[in-house]
Amino acid sequence: MKLWLNIRLPDGQKKEYMKKVKISTLKLQRYMSNLIPVVDTEWEIGYINAEGAPVTSDAHLRMKNFVAIRPGTRYIGYELIQCQVAIRLYDVNQVVIPGNFGRSSPADLTPIDFTAPSNARFMKLYVSKPGVTHLTPKSIYDFGISLTIG
Repeated sequence: MKLWLNIRLPDGQKKEYMKKVKISTLKLQRYMSNLIPVVDTEWEIGYINAEGAPVTSDAHLRMKNFVAIRPGTRYIGYELIQCQVAIRLYDVNQVVIPGNFGRSSPADLTPIDFTAPSNARFMKLYVSKPGVTHLTPKSIYDFGISLTIG
């Protein structure tokens, strides 16, 4: 299958090119509607604590920017490798909503599945892989994380 890719570079320029890829229809569908950035420049080292503050940690990757979400909407997430995924939800003022809406155990192979509370407007996510003590933003490609509207 050949795909036309439109990419917005960090300087705001757009780049368009065709890439030949092997991908299943289901996987393609997930990536086309994915809310999680799959570009390494959108990630940084560290995690997000329960109060919503960034914490430095080489064993974690966190999203740099907020992603808008809809309250009362169901979200379903997948990943290509077993990992720990934590999703922090935020209100309209970008204040963290208590709770972890991800997966705390890589042994749990079920999809991430949650409905955003009525006061949720934004989210950020962070990931780690047990046994891996040093990640870089480029490591995000190995995780293959997707989060879509369910």
